[in-house]
Amino acid sequence: MDAIDLGSALIAVGTLCRRAKEVANGSGRVTVDVTSTRHGSFEILLELVLSHSDLAIGYAITASTMLQSLGLIGSDEQTLGLLELLKWKAGRTVGSVREAEDALRVVSVGNNNINANNLTINYFRDFQSRRAAKGVVHPVGQDGVHGLRLGTNGHKTLDIDESELEYFQVVPEELTDVDILPPNCLVERWVWIRKAILIGSEKWGLMLDGKRIDATFSDKEFLLGSRVGAGDSLLVELAIRDQIKDDESIGTEYEVVKVLRRGPQEPRQTGLPADE
Repeated sequence: MDAIDLGSALIAVGTLCRRAKEVANGSGRVTVDVTSTRHGSFEILLELVLSHSDLAIGYAITASTMLQSLGLIGSDEQTLGLLELLKWKAGRTVGSVREAEDALRVVSVGNNNINANNLTINYFRDFQSRRAAKGVVHPVGQDGVHGLRLGTNGHKTLDIDESELEYFQVVPEELTDVDILPPNCLVERWVWIRKAILIGSEKWGLMLDGKRIDATFSDKEFLLGSRVGAGDSLLVELAIRDQIKDDESIGTEYEVVKVLRRGPQEPRQTGLPADE
Protein backbone atom coordinates (compact mmCIF):
# COMPACT_ATOMS: atom_id res chain seq x y z
CA MET A 1 0.00 0.00 0.00
CA ASP A 2 1.01 3.60 -0.44
CA ALA A 3 3.28 4.74 2.38
CA ILE A 4 1.49 8.09 2.45
CA ASP A 5 -1.85 6.39 3.24
CA LEU A 6 -0.27 4.26 5.95
CA GLY A 7 1.67 7.17 7.41
CA SER A 8 -1.40 9.41 7.56
CA ALA A 9 -3.36 6.68 9.37
CA LEU A 10 -0.62 6.19 11.97
CA ILE A 11 -0.40 9.96 12.46
CA ALA A 12 -4.19 9.97 12.94
CA VAL A 13 -3.82 7.35 15.70
CA GLY A 14 -1.37 9.62 17.52
CA THR A 15 -3.59 12.66 16.97
CA LEU A 16 -6.63 10.78 18.24
CA CYS A 17 -4.85 9.67 21.42
CA ARG A 18 -3.47 13.13 22.17
CA ARG A 19 -6.83 14.76 21.56
CA ALA A 20 -8.45 12.13 23.78
CA LYS A 21 -6.29 13.26 26.69
CA GLU A 22 -7.13 16.92 26.02
CA VAL A 23 -10.86 16.16 26.01
CA ALA A 24 -10.62 14.04 29.16
CA ASN A 25 -8.44 16.55 30.99
CA GLY A 26 -6.35 19.25 29.37
CA SER A 27 -3.18 18.80 31.41
CA GLY A 28 -0.66 16.00 31.31
CA ARG A 29 1.34 14.56 28.41
CA VAL A 30 0.69 11.73 25.98
CA THR A 31 3.27 9.99 23.82
CA VAL A 32 2.31 7.46 21.15
CA ASP A 33 4.83 5.01 19.71
CA VAL A 34 3.95 2.71 16.82
CA THR A 35 6.04 -0.34 15.88
CA SER A 36 5.54 -3.02 13.24
CA THR A 37 5.05 -6.48 14.79
CA ARG A 38 4.55 -8.48 11.59
CA HIS A 39 3.53 -7.89 8.00
CA GLY A 40 0.47 -5.67 7.98
CA SER A 41 0.26 -5.35 11.77
CA PHE A 42 1.32 -2.56 14.10
CA GLU A 43 1.54 -2.30 17.86
CA ILE A 44 0.66 0.98 19.57
CA LEU A 45 2.35 1.91 22.84
CA LEU A 46 0.56 4.74 24.64
CA GLU A 47 2.32 6.46 27.52
CA LEU A 48 0.23 8.78 29.65
CA VAL A 49 2.08 11.13 31.99
CA LEU A 50 -0.14 12.91 34.50
CA SER A 51 0.62 16.47 35.52
CA HIS A 52 1.11 17.55 39.13
CA SER A 53 -2.31 19.24 39.07
CA ASP A 54 -3.92 15.97 37.98
CA LEU A 55 -2.27 14.13 40.85
CA ALA A 56 -3.15 16.85 43.34
CA ILE A 57 -6.88 16.46 42.68
CA GLY A 58 -6.69 12.69 42.47
CA TYR A 59 -7.45 12.60 38.77
CA ALA A 60 -6.27 9.24 37.49
CA ILE A 61 -7.55 8.44 34.02
CA THR A 62 -5.52 5.52 32.74
CA ALA A 63 -4.19 4.86 29.27
CA SER A 64 -6.38 1.75 29.03
CA THR A 65 -9.49 3.78 29.91
CA MET A 66 -8.69 6.22 27.11
CA LEU A 67 -8.06 3.47 24.56
CA GLN A 68 -11.25 1.66 25.57
CA SER A 69 -13.28 4.85 25.30
CA LEU A 70 -11.84 5.41 21.82
CA GLY A 71 -12.60 1.84 20.77
CA LEU A 72 -8.98 1.03 20.01
CA ILE A 73 -9.01 -1.82 22.53
CA GLY A 74 -11.91 -3.80 23.92
CA SER A 75 -13.70 -3.07 27.17
CA ASP A 76 -14.62 -5.55 29.87
CA GLU A 77 -17.96 -3.77 30.26
CA GLN A 78 -20.90 -3.87 27.87
CA THR A 79 -20.09 -0.44 26.49
CA LEU A 80 -18.82 0.82 23.14
CA GLY A 81 -15.84 3.06 22.43
CA LEU A 82 -15.88 5.81 19.79
CA LEU A 83 -14.93 3.70 16.75
CA GLU A 84 -17.29 0.92 17.84
CA LEU A 85 -20.10 3.44 18.36
CA LEU A 86 -19.61 4.93 14.89
CA LYS A 87 -19.71 1.47 13.32
CA TRP A 88 -22.79 0.48 15.32
CA LYS A 89 -24.57 3.74 14.44
CA ALA A 90 -23.94 2.90 10.76
CA GLY A 91 -24.60 6.42 9.53
CA ARG A 92 -28.02 6.58 11.19
CA THR A 93 -29.22 9.59 13.18
CA VAL A 94 -28.89 9.43 16.95
CA GLY A 95 -32.32 9.94 18.48
CA SER A 96 -31.22 10.61 22.05
CA VAL A 97 -28.40 10.27 24.54
CA ARG A 98 -29.64 9.95 28.11
CA GLU A 99 -27.93 9.42 31.43
CA ALA A 100 -27.92 6.03 33.12
CA GLU A 101 -26.33 4.58 36.23
CA ASP A 102 -22.60 4.25 36.88
CA ALA A 103 -21.59 7.24 34.70
CA LEU A 104 -22.98 5.57 31.58
CA ARG A 105 -25.07 7.00 28.76
CA VAL A 106 -27.72 5.18 26.76
CA VAL A 107 -27.51 6.00 23.06
CA SER A 108 -30.69 5.42 21.06
CA VAL A 109 -30.91 5.00 17.29
CA GLY A 110 -34.39 4.07 16.18
CA ASN A 111 -35.49 1.18 18.40
CA ASN A 112 -31.90 0.17 19.19
CA ASN A 113 -30.02 1.15 22.34
CA ILE A 114 -26.40 0.72 23.44
CA ASN A 115 -24.33 1.89 26.40
CA ALA A 116 -21.34 4.21 26.25
CA ASN A 117 -19.41 5.95 28.99
CA ASN A 118 -19.32 9.72 29.37
CA LEU A 119 -15.83 9.93 27.90
CA THR A 120 -16.89 8.12 24.72
CA ILE A 121 -19.80 10.54 24.29
CA ASN A 122 -17.43 13.49 24.73
CA TYR A 123 -15.20 12.06 21.98
CA PHE A 124 -18.25 11.45 19.78
CA ARG A 125 -19.21 15.13 20.07
CA ASP A 126 -15.69 16.50 19.58
CA PHE A 127 -14.72 17.65 16.09
CA GLN A 128 -10.99 16.91 16.34
CA SER A 129 -11.63 13.42 17.75
CA ARG A 130 -14.10 12.62 14.97
CA ARG A 131 -11.75 13.91 12.26
CA ALA A 132 -8.87 11.83 13.66
CA ALA A 133 -11.11 8.75 13.88
CA LYS A 134 -11.90 9.16 10.20
CA GLY A 135 -8.16 9.38 9.50
CA VAL A 136 -7.51 6.10 11.34
CA VAL A 137 -9.74 4.15 8.93
CA HIS A 138 -8.60 6.08 5.85
CA PRO A 139 -6.31 3.33 4.39
CA VAL A 140 -9.24 0.92 4.03
CA GLY A 141 -10.08 0.65 0.34
CA GLN A 142 -6.68 1.98 -0.76
CA ASP A 143 -4.35 -0.18 -2.90
CA GLY A 144 -5.40 -3.63 -1.79
CA VAL A 145 -6.31 -2.77 1.81
CA HIS A 146 -9.72 -4.38 2.20
CA GLY A 147 -10.20 -4.01 5.92
CA LEU A 148 -8.86 -2.86 9.26
CA ARG A 149 -8.72 -5.00 12.39
CA LEU A 150 -8.20 -3.49 15.82
CA GLY A 151 -7.42 -5.54 18.89
CA THR A 152 -5.23 -6.07 21.92
CA ASN A 153 -2.95 -8.95 22.86
CA GLY A 154 -4.00 -10.89 19.80
CA HIS A 155 -7.72 -10.60 20.53
CA LYS A 156 -9.91 -8.91 17.93
CA THR A 157 -11.80 -5.80 19.07
CA LEU A 158 -13.22 -4.41 15.85
CA ASP A 159 -13.24 -5.12 12.11
CA ILE A 160 -13.92 -2.36 9.59
CA ASP A 161 -14.31 -3.01 5.87
CA GLU A 162 -14.74 -0.84 2.78
CA SER A 163 -18.54 -0.81 2.95
CA GLU A 164 -18.39 0.81 6.41
CA LEU A 165 -16.11 3.76 5.65
CA GLU A 166 -19.03 6.18 5.28
CA TYR A 167 -19.97 5.53 8.91
CA PHE A 168 -16.90 7.46 10.04
CA GLN A 169 -17.71 10.72 8.27
CA VAL A 170 -17.79 13.84 10.44
CA VAL A 171 -21.40 14.95 10.89
CA PRO A 172 -21.58 18.60 12.04
CA GLU A 173 -25.04 18.13 13.57
CA GLU A 174 -23.58 15.63 16.03
CA LEU A 175 -20.89 17.96 17.34
CA THR A 176 -21.16 20.13 20.43
CA ASP A 177 -17.50 20.99 20.98
CA VAL A 178 -17.75 24.61 22.05
CA ASP A 179 -13.97 25.03 22.12
CA ILE A 180 -13.70 24.22 18.42
CA LEU A 181 -17.07 25.41 17.16
CA PRO A 182 -18.15 28.32 19.35
CA PRO A 183 -21.73 29.59 19.20
CA ASN A 184 -22.43 32.39 16.77
CA CYS A 185 -21.55 35.72 18.35
CA LEU A 186 -22.49 39.30 17.54
CA VAL A 187 -19.98 41.99 18.45
CA GLU A 188 -19.40 45.70 17.82
CA ARG A 189 -16.11 46.32 16.03
CA TRP A 190 -14.37 48.97 13.98
CA VAL A 191 -13.43 47.72 10.51
CA TRP A 192 -11.55 49.40 7.67
CA ILE A 193 -12.45 48.91 4.05
CA ARG A 194 -9.50 47.62 2.03
CA LYS A 195 -11.48 46.96 -1.16
CA ALA A 196 -14.29 49.27 -2.20
CA ILE A 197 -15.83 46.69 -4.49
CA LEU A 198 -17.81 43.58 -3.76
CA ILE A 199 -15.92 40.30 -3.69
CA GLY A 200 -18.04 37.55 -5.16
CA SER A 201 -21.62 37.80 -3.89
CA GLU A 202 -22.03 40.81 -1.61
CA LYS A 203 -18.68 40.41 0.14
CA TRP A 204 -16.36 43.26 1.05
CA GLY A 205 -12.64 43.11 1.74
CA LEU A 206 -12.13 44.49 5.26
CA MET A 207 -9.45 44.84 7.92
CA LEU A 208 -10.40 43.68 11.42
CA ASP A 209 -7.88 44.07 14.25
CA GLY A 210 -5.05 44.08 11.72
CA LYS A 211 -6.33 40.95 9.95
CA ARG A 212 -7.74 40.67 6.44
CA ILE A 213 -11.29 39.33 6.31
CA ASP A 214 -14.01 39.04 3.67
CA ALA A 215 -17.47 39.81 5.04
CA THR A 216 -20.97 39.64 3.66
CA PHE A 217 -23.13 42.73 4.10
CA SER A 218 -26.74 42.22 5.15
CA ASP A 219 -27.28 45.93 5.87
CA LYS A 220 -28.95 46.66 2.53
CA GLU A 221 -29.94 50.20 3.57
CA PHE A 222 -26.28 51.11 4.02
CA LEU A 223 -25.27 49.53 0.72
CA LEU A 224 -27.93 51.45 -1.19
CA GLY A 225 -27.54 54.83 0.49
CA SER A 226 -23.84 55.29 1.24
CA ARG A 227 -20.70 55.93 -0.76
CA VAL A 228 -17.52 54.61 0.79
CA GLY A 229 -14.04 53.87 -0.45
CA ALA A 230 -10.87 52.05 0.47
CA GLY A 231 -9.56 53.25 3.81
CA ASP A 232 -12.94 54.34 5.22
CA SER A 233 -13.70 53.05 8.70
CA LEU A 234 -17.03 51.70 9.95
CA LEU A 235 -18.35 50.81 13.38
CA VAL A 236 -20.43 47.69 12.73
CA GLU A 237 -22.36 44.89 14.35
CA LEU A 238 -20.34 41.90 13.19
CA ALA A 239 -21.58 38.32 13.30
CA ILE A 240 -18.75 35.76 13.61
CA ARG A 241 -19.42 32.10 12.89
CA ASP A 242 -17.07 29.13 12.80
CA GLN A 243 -18.08 26.49 10.27
CA ILE A 244 -16.80 23.14 9.05
CA LYS A 245 -15.69 23.35 5.42
CA ASP A 246 -16.01 20.59 2.82
CA ASP A 247 -12.41 19.53 3.52
CA GLU A 248 -13.31 19.31 7.26
CA SER A 249 -11.13 22.23 8.24
CA ILE A 250 -12.51 25.01 10.43
CA GLY A 251 -13.35 28.25 8.65
CA THR A 252 -14.64 31.55 10.03
CA GLU A 253 -17.45 33.44 8.31
CA TYR A 254 -18.07 37.16 8.91
CA GLU A 255 -21.27 39.11 8.33
CA VAL A 256 -21.82 42.84 8.77
CA VAL A 257 -25.33 42.86 10.20
CA LYS A 258 -25.60 46.61 10.74
CA VAL A 259 -23.41 49.65 10.10
CA LEU A 260 -23.70 51.82 13.23
CA ARG A 261 -21.69 54.81 12.03
CA ARG A 262 -18.86 55.88 9.77
CA GLY A 263 -15.51 57.11 10.93
CA PRO A 264 -12.76 59.12 9.32
CA GLN A 265 -10.65 57.76 6.51
CA GLU A 266 -7.76 55.68 7.81
CA PRO A 267 -4.57 57.80 7.68
CA ARG A 268 -2.03 56.57 5.18
CA GLN A 269 0.81 56.51 7.72
CA THR A 270 -0.85 53.65 9.64
CA GLY A 271 0.11 51.43 6.72
CA LEU A 272 -2.92 49.58 5.52
CA PRO A 273 -1.62 46.40 3.85
CA ALA A 274 -1.66 46.62 0.09
CA ASP A 275 -4.21 44.46 -1.70
CA GLU A 276 -2.82 41.37 -3.27
